Amino acid sequence: MANRYNKRFAIETFVTDTVVTILIPKEDRGTLDHPRLYARVVDQQHPGRYQLQTEHGILDRLYPTGVLN
Repeated sequence: MANRYNKRFAIETFVTDTVVTILIPKEDRGTLDHPRLYARVVDQQHPGRYQLQTEHGILDRLYPTGVLN
């Protein structure tokens, strides 16, 4: 399991089926949209890069650990 996030410790690895969030830039979202998108880790294809699945489907690109919370 992933360690709990706090201000002093950054999570370095996630396991499959962990729920993470992705920050959406202001220019890509509407005024009433939530600033974060919830996703589930599907696979780790490369070290430090994860394939994610949202309620709308599997995302095309791989996301690095630093972008995920």
